[in-house]
Amino acid sequence: MFVAFVILTHVFEPGLGVEVREGAGSVVLPCRTSSVPRNPIVVWSREKLSPSTVHRRQTNGDVLKDQNLLYRDRTSMETDSLTTGDFSLTLRKPVRSDSGNYSCIVTAFGNERRLEDVELQVKGQHLQTRALPQVEVDSGVESVVLLCRTTVHLREDVRVEWTKSYRKVHVYENGSDQPGEQNFIYKGRTEMKRDLLKTGDLSLTLKYPTDWDRRTFTCTVYNREGNVLMKKKVELLVRAPPQVDQVQVTTGEAADTT
Repeated sequence: MFVAFVILTHVFEPGLGVEVREGAGSVVLPCRTSSVPRNPIVVWSREKLSPSTVHRRQTNGDVLKDQNLLYRDRTSMETDSLTTGDFSLTLRKPVRSDSGNYSCIVTAFGNERRLEDVELQVKGQHLQTRALPQVEVDSGVESVVLLCRTTVHLREDVRVEWTKSYRKVHVYENGSDQPGEQNFIYKGRTEMKRDLLKTGDLSLTLKYPTDWDRRTFTCTVYNREGNVLMKKKVELLVRAPPQVDQVQVTTGEAADTT
């Protein structure tokens, strides 16, 4: 008799932390595996909640009869999640009471395995008193780096946008820069690292900053559905070049030697 054993393989990052502001459109709780068994059942649950089920996905679709009423009409997973192995959960309109520990659990052939534990922190809209990080440079320097880093694994299909007010400063999507979406003011003046998805370093290099470039830049990461995965801001201060006093030099009359 031949018995087949299915082993779920994944990159396990215990205690992943996700932070979002109350009032955001949505937040994504990550959970991925590199090998998907046949006919899996994926359940997202929350610790110290009764009933504990936040979302349930099976081969025939979502099964939400046991879902906690607090999450009714607020959760979703990608339609092809059981094929791709991306079991991440999107939670819409997060509120402070959603803060807590969530688990992503997969059951196949009667075997249950916890793939991910995620701690979600939903912060109040008016609690941010911390000043924005600042970078200060002199006008006319060759370049300045605006820092933006993440420790969360980023998929190849994410979109990274650097913006200032309503202008797109730099756009990265589908593994490459998208200069066609960039505001003309920044053409040829911005760079991001080539291995940014691997390193998580999404910092922007801005060349030849001027006084016009000062104020707040925003680094935003979106998944392929357009949901915000991360958003960070940095304030750029550009000092005007020092004034050079002009000294008028006059040529005096030659001295009388007679």
